[in-house]
Amino acid sequence: MAQMPMSNLNFRTRLSVDVSTAHVSREDMDLFDQWSRRDACANASFVVYTYPHGVFVYLYPSEVSDSCFTTALESATTAGLSPQARNLLRVAREAKGDYLQLDADGEVYKELPQFDW
Repeated sequence: MAQMPMSNLNFRTRLSVDVSTAHVSREDMDLFDQWSRRDACANASFVVYTYPHGVFVYLYPSEVSDSCFTTALESATTAGLSPQARNLLRVAREAKGDYLQLDADGEVYKELPQFDW
């Protein structure tokens, strides 16, 4: 089979907002970890992917659904996600992020609250 030149492919790319895990509490990271192991659709919550050094949180970009983001944020509030983490989700989405990446080696921003854990 002949291979298609890669330059002819029109890949869709997604933006990830890269932030240090220092900007969320340990309890928030524990919630994200719990959410990664459940059916987000059935629980009206955020879709979370974990990896050894952090998580990716899907932000339901506005072209997908504003109502899904709002519902997931309300669910996160009920579940006990901190106001700081909820604000970080909102800010990352406003920055046109498809994902919020919370990474142990992620960028530390002096403008954001920091947690020592």
